[in-house]
Amino acid sequence: MLITQLSNFWAAIPQYEFGWLVPPLAFYFFLRRWKDIPPTAPTHGRGAGALAIACALLLLPAWIFRTAAPQSYHANYLLALLVTGFTLGSLACRAGWAGIRGFVFPVLFIFCAVPWSRHLESPLIEGLTGMVTTVTVELLQLCGIAATRTGNLVSLINGTLDVEEACSGIRSFQSMIMAALALGELHRIRVRPRLLLIAAGAGLSLFFNLLRNFLLAIIASTQGIGAVNVWHDSSGWGIFLVSFYLLNQLANRLVAGPIPLQTAKPSLRPFPAWAGVPIAIWFISILATTEYWYRSHEQSVAETIAVRWPEDKPGYQIQPVLQPTRDILLCSDIQIANWKEYDRTLWAFSAVRWNPGETTTNGAQSHHPEVCLPAAGLKWIRTFPPQRLPIEGGDLLFTISEFEAQGRSVYSFFTFYEESDRKRENAWLEQDFSLRGDIHRALIGRRDLGKQTLEIVVSGYSTYEQALTAVGEALPTLAHFERVKR
Repeated sequence: MLITQLSNFWAAIPQYEFGWLVPPLAFYFFLRRWKDIPPTAPTHGRGAGALAIACALLLLPAWIFRTAAPQSYHANYLLALLVTGFTLGSLACRAGWAGIRGFVFPVLFIFCAVPWSRHLESPLIEGLTGMVTTVTVELLQLCGIAATRTGNLVSLINGTLDVEEACSGIRSFQSMIMAALALGELHRIRVRPRLLLIAAGAGLSLFFNLLRNFLLAIIASTQGIGAVNVWHDSSGWGIFLVSFYLLNQLANRLVAGPIPLQTAKPSLRPFPAWAGVPIAIWFISILATTEYWYRSHEQSVAETIAVRWPEDKPGYQIQPVLQPTRDILLCSDIQIANWKEYDRTLWAFSAVRWNPGETTTNGAQSHHPEVCLPAAGLKWIRTFPPQRLPIEGGDLLFTISEFEAQGRSVYSFFTFYEESDRKRENAWLEQDFSLRGDIHRALIGRRDLGKQTLEIVVSGYSTYEQALTAVGEALPTLAHFERVKR
């Protein structure tokens, strides 16, 4: 169940692809530790059975919650805690708490592959991307190459190099942390040297990622921006292999001595013969109950947001969306258009949609103005209180932020909407993606709904009030609710 949940992230998000290696490594470490169970009589595992039963029972509401909010990091960690708690409790029933001490790491190793909370991950990615961009520009200038930074863009004489999220180093950082933990267990290194190994893995990933981006910038300045695509992926694999080699060399030096081999047969309490069937029935019941709960609450009608593109506006044009952007967003459809209003203000309008059940909310949440616009060189100034603005057939809750670009104020109006039957349910729910909203979705049986974002970026208005009034008047002509059958 846990691997089913996490594999959705491993398959969809490139930086978590290393997660596919974690389960087989954990199983291998588990088998190695199995030989280390003391051959003496097992100690008493006080409370182990109660822990295993409690975790098994709590898996039912946890799986129902997960089905309503598969994108939630709360669901990831809740399932990981319950599954590992059930595993450790079951082991302690047979070998006692002292006998399973060595199993703690193999069982908890799965947490390496649990996606981080976006509240932790997004600031880290932004910080790493900004650092990589700044250092790359400074190194280029030291080498006598003209380069300037605008957001996450490195401007060169022959073009602009975009330091994307994939180039921030977050992927190598997370994979090297996992590698350091795996090497520490493989070589049975003590706790303090393992911490040193983890720090070394993090340091190596950051250093070589900086080196990689600097070399790619050199290639871009000498051979053209197009040459970067030739070396981008191969250089990423290259720095990972070099980093892993150096990390393994350090791990070999930190080994305290030969690993003692256990030759005696481990002593275990017998597992009750009758327990296997009820456990299997219970886990099957969890899946069946969850499916019944959501099928009995399925909606036959949903309301989507339909967009009317203002093709008659002066300078109206569709902006191309590059494939790397589509891969990051994991969206089903995206369209971006620019135009100029008759008062000479500039408008940009983007509409993105994720089909029901195709992706997670993480893709939608990564498309947020406070993430995307600074990457394009805009400076964040402030975020105003959310405002409900009307569209035809209802209204939407917009987050409004002010940015600065070349001394001019730029205002972003952003909304995130979940397609549902708004006439049957609370109006707040389709735009509430907090823990409270996810729990409420589970209680009313909502799952696999389509999601949409709308974003309007305007410039040329001198005050926030002017921008708010203009967007509020334009929205009913740009978007409307549309009822569709599911």
